[in-house]
Amino acid sequence: MADRIKELRCFLAVHRFGNFTRGAEAVGLSQPSLSAIVASLEEDLGLQLFDRTTRSVELTAAGAELLPRALQIVNDLDDAFDSMRQTTRLARGRVRIAALPSVSSGLLPRALAEFARGHPNVEVGFLEVLAAAMPDLVASGDCDFGLGVAAAGRPDLDFTPIYDDGIVTICRDDHPFSQLDEVAWAALSDEDIIAMGNLTSVHAILTSISAETKLQLKVRYETLYMATAFGLIRQGLGISIMPRSLMSDFDTRGLVAIPLTDPSVTRRIGVVSRKGRVLSPAASRMVEI
Repeated sequence: MADRIKELRCFLAVHRFGNFTRGAEAVGLSQPSLSAIVASLEEDLGLQLFDRTTRSVELTAAGAELLPRALQIVNDLDDAFDSMRQTTRLARGRVRIAALPSVSSGLLPRALAEFARGHPNVEVGFLEVLAAAMPDLVASGDCDFGLGVAAAGRPDLDFTPIYDDGIVTICRDDHPFSQLDEVAWAALSDEDIIAMGNLTSVHAILTSISAETKLQLKVRYETLYMATAFGLIRQGLGISIMPRSLMSDFDTRGLVAIPLTDPSVTRRIGVVSRKGRVLSPAASRMVEI
């Protein structure tokens, strides 16, 4: 195939300059080498492509028929390579990210802003999804990668940690817990709990801790969205269990976060990607940021 492309480039160079010598200079070959390549192409086709005289080189009918096809092939190939080079240089491209709501409110916007400053022509989109939905979005290729927790039971996915997020209890600043430096999980048994729904990463943590410690919680409300939980807490309807990072990413005026102990728990946030797949240059750069 490479030889065929070379033959077509030589054919086009001779046509463009109407001369074998100048055509050879244009493609970086000697005149005899160019002549031999064109002759080989003519032999393979069984057709003469040029009428050669001592004064001119002109297309034959067969050459005129080949010309638009050769131009199309060479131009399409050049366009494809140029597009790939631009993608590699991050002059263009597209990235799709799936991110947990908690990550979408803090870490991701900062990363998107930095990426946009350096690569303004790369299109970036993201889906704000709950933990249960992320694995399939990444595995299917609908998203290049995810930002969230490791997907249990998914050998088709890799997980690369970024940071650990401590799990805390969040209450109003007039709640008795607000005066404490830490709160044991067992102390939550007498409280009204505003829990995160079963599709969230926090729910999985709460379920695990409850099973481990035999903790019985009084769940008064359940929600999928942290902003809703904050609103319920502000109205004095209960306390909640959430990652500490949310205290800096949401409006938490009037609320206090207290570390939970016995046991202390963290939620590990990282990059979820398809096993054995290489990320595009743009997606790799976003992961790096």
